[in-house]
Amino acid sequence: MRDFRTSIKEGMTVRTSDGEKLGKIASVNGDEFIIEKGLLFKEDYTARSERVLDVKGDEVIYRPLAEGERAGFTGSEERERQSRTSAGEVRVPLSEEELEVNKRTRETGGVRVSKDVVTENKEMTVPVTHEEVKVERVPAEGRSAAGKIEGGEVTVPTTEEEVTVSKRPVVREEVRVSKQPVQEQRTVSAEVRREEPHIEDLSDDERRARGKSEIEEGGIRAPGRHDENK
Repeated sequence: MRDFRTSIKEGMTVRTSDGEKLGKIASVNGDEFIIEKGLLFKEDYTARSERVLDVKGDEVIYRPLAEGERAGFTGSEERERQSRTSAGEVRVPLSEEELEVNKRTRETGGVRVSKDVVTENKEMTVPVTHEEVKVERVPAEGRSAAGKIEGGEVTVPTTEEEVTVSKRPVVREEVRVSKQPVQEQRTVSAEVRREEPHIEDLSDDERRARGKSEIEEGGIRAPGRHDENK
C-alpha cells in the first residue's frame, strides 16, 4: 500500500473516487487529517491517511464512505475521533440537557367601567319678589283741581318674579383606572437527561476481535489489492 502521509497538506481539496467533493483539509496530524465542516459534514471530520486512494496535484482522493454513513462518522471513526487528541489523551464528551425558560404574556382578566343614569329629586329654596297694591286716601288740603271734574279710571299693573328651572351637566367626580406590574416568584420543573460514562474493560482477545470487525465493516483493502489506483 502506498503511503500518502507526506503528500497530504493543509488546504488541499478532498474528493471521493467518483468525484464528489468532501471539503478542504483544515489541518494534518500524523496519520490523521481534518476535513473542515461544510454541506456534507455538519462538523469537522477526522479522516485517516490509510483510506487515501491517491493524491493528484492539490486534490486528495479518499475512499468513499459506506452506504448510509455519508452524513456522519462511522462507528470506528467516531471512537477514533473521541479517543485521539494532539496530546495523546482520551477525551470523551458527556452531554446533558439544560432547562431554558421563556416567558409570554397572557390575559388573565380585566376591569370594565360603565355608567348608569340615576334620577333623583332635588329641592332648592329661592327668594322671589312680587308687588302688592296698597290704596290710601289722604286729605289734599283744598288744593285747586287742575281741570274740570269728570269721571275716568287708572290702571296700575303689579309684577312678581317667576322661578324657572334649567339643567346643565357638570363633572362631579371621575373614576381613574391604572395598571401596575406585580412581580412574584413561580417555580417550574421538567425532566432533563444527561450522559454518564460507562467504563468497560476489554481483554486483548476482545480488542483484536473488535478491531478485525471494524476493518471488515470499513472496507479497508489489504495491501496490494488496489495498485491500479496509484
